[in-house]
Amino acid sequence: MKLTIGYPTYDDYHGVEMTIQSLALYHELGPVGDLEIIVCDNLVDTRRPKPDQESPAEKLEKYVRGIGGKYVPLPSPNGTAPPRDEIFRHATGDVVIVADSHVMFAPGMIPAVREYFADHWHAMDILSGPILRKRRRPDGQLATLATHYADVWRAEMWGVWATAWQCKCKRFHFDISKADMCEFFPVAMGRTPVTECPICGEQYPADLPYSGHTQALTELGFLQRCSEHDDGGPFEITGMGLGMFACRREAWPGFCVGMTGFGGGELHMHELFRRNGGRAVCHPDCGWWHRFERDRVPYRLQLWDKIRNYVLWRQRLALPMTPVSQHFVENPAIENSLTAAQWNHLLEDPINRTEWPGNLPTVSGTALAAGSSVSATVSSATFDHPLNGMYAQVLRTKRDCISHLPAIAELASRCDTVVGLVKRKQWDVAVLAGLAARDTPTRYIAHNTERDPLQQRLLALAPGYELDHVDSLEAEPVDCDLLLVDTVHSAERLTAELARWLPHCKRWIALRGTRHFGEHAEGDKSQPGLLVAARQMMAKHPEWKRIMQQDSQYGLTVLSCDPAERTIDRGVGFELEQIYKSMGITPPANCTCRALAKRMNELGPDGCRQHQDDLVKAMEKNAEQYKWTDTIHAGIRAVKTGLAFQINPLDPLRSCLKLAIKRTEADDLAWSMFVVPASAGQTNQSA
Repeated sequence: MKLTIGYPTYDDYHGVEMTIQSLALYHELGPVGDLEIIVCDNLVDTRRPKPDQESPAEKLEKYVRGIGGKYVPLPSPNGTAPPRDEIFRHATGDVVIVADSHVMFAPGMIPAVREYFADHWHAMDILSGPILRKRRRPDGQLATLATHYADVWRAEMWGVWATAWQCKCKRFHFDISKADMCEFFPVAMGRTPVTECPICGEQYPADLPYSGHTQALTELGFLQRCSEHDDGGPFEITGMGLGMFACRREAWPGFCVGMTGFGGGELHMHELFRRNGGRAVCHPDCGWWHRFERDRVPYRLQLWDKIRNYVLWRQRLALPMTPVSQHFVENPAIENSLTAAQWNHLLEDPINRTEWPGNLPTVSGTALAAGSSVSATVSSATFDHPLNGMYAQVLRTKRDCISHLPAIAELASRCDTVVGLVKRKQWDVAVLAGLAARDTPTRYIAHNTERDPLQQRLLALAPGYELDHVDSLEAEPVDCDLLLVDTVHSAERLTAELARWLPHCKRWIALRGTRHFGEHAEGDKSQPGLLVAARQMMAKHPEWKRIMQQDSQYGLTVLSCDPAERTIDRGVGFELEQIYKSMGITPPANCTCRALAKRMNELGPDGCRQHQDDLVKAMEKNAEQYKWTDTIHAGIRAVKTGLAFQINPLDPLRSCLKLAIKRTEADDLAWSMFVVPASAGQTNQSA
């Protein structure tokens, strides 16, 4: 596993140097080729102190390249989010650790990160560790300052430092409010106090003073996590400061577009990981120490930036704006808090309102703009359901079905029940993301032969997801609106599957693999392929027709029995193929006839008339090459073909084209006059 360690920095050469040198001195880094170091310079100061001296940017670049790292200049935009995103753009490691340029890692952290992400169950997680104090514990190690952020708004931040405790049952974690008397809260989003463990029923001590609570709870058998007594493993948290975190590169969802300045990422980013199917996790062996004291703060530190970043996050996650406005608007506890006019000014255009507006005129009775008015106009990046975030992540991966997922998700969004006979986990994500758009209860029965930890996350997120790994020919059929088939690509297999499942399919059948294995079976070209079986089925059940064909990757074909949906097997080229077929002409596989027919379909009747001479020449070339002339004349003479009085024997090919145009126009007219019954598409007439 290759690891990338990235450091965003702003005017902090000495922090970068000391932090990176500590890696080599105190950590097991593994082979050089397994570790990549990136430094993203968010200042890029090119000013030279003296003409013969290096600029700060040149000095930093020289150092980073000298230790074999990547120097990435990013002079703008400035802030904590842009350089972190830039690190992921340049990273090549499987796992990426991002840390401030003045953060040092506890011994053992690097192997702990590698080991954690070697487990595929953790592929979608964001990993943090306890932030450490300056003082030491009795065992000589640095004491823990906090294990996570509690879901509390305080001091211009969403999140306050908190330390997790483990119940005696080892299955529940809680933290404690810092007040005169202890109050216990689950380590979870939302702050609802508890008096006992919701899992084992263990009572928590009542009237316990905060002063001295650590010793008292320890003596009662509760375990303070990340302490000298902690020998437990990683545990789930609400979130953590982003001074140090790690995740798989492919799982990184990115910060909000437009974020600048300091702050606004904590807890929101962790919530996004949860919505994408992952967890926020604290690993006791991933401790980190942060240098907070500096002679000066060299970067821009403005309250407006922080509030604006919170608004951008709340838009993206479709979270209510109320907690932000309650904390930052006309709050006497916040210095220079916003007025109602300034808040409304920000909500009108948070992307472009990047600068503090100053004093705005206040109209008598000015009210805060409702947070819902912002959330209602969220961009397409909004993850209004956790499955949508996971789906967006899957679309960025590489697999030979990705281009077809949007079509399947769209079909699923119009279904109550979907059945998948599949062998790829990506289908499950797309179907469930589509079903999540429904307002009514939905069901997805996945007979998926692929086994992947991702499916366990899906089971937790989607109540209607039913998963097994049963073969498609052994699974018990159920009624469904959409049947998705991606199994063995052969006519024999599909014929057997359709015989079993067709009576239960009420609207659509989606077949993957129809471009590469449409005419010939996968692995054996002597055997017929998927489209052969599909055509045979449609010949027996004419209510079924082809309504979609995607030729990307291995191809996707969608069949429908809904009378309100028109077949794609139509057009001038299609009609010409039917005329040829009635004459006994079957073009060979290497013939350009199919490409010519496709062009005719695209041109339409009017276009074919306009380009009639060119099309006839192409038809004559094929007829001459494949010796069809005698066959055509024989077909014209045969009364049973119905062509005897429709084709001019002196110019048969032009007559065939004109007849194809005429049939297409008749079909278009008939469709335009078609009125769909009110119950159309609700039942499968072949059942």
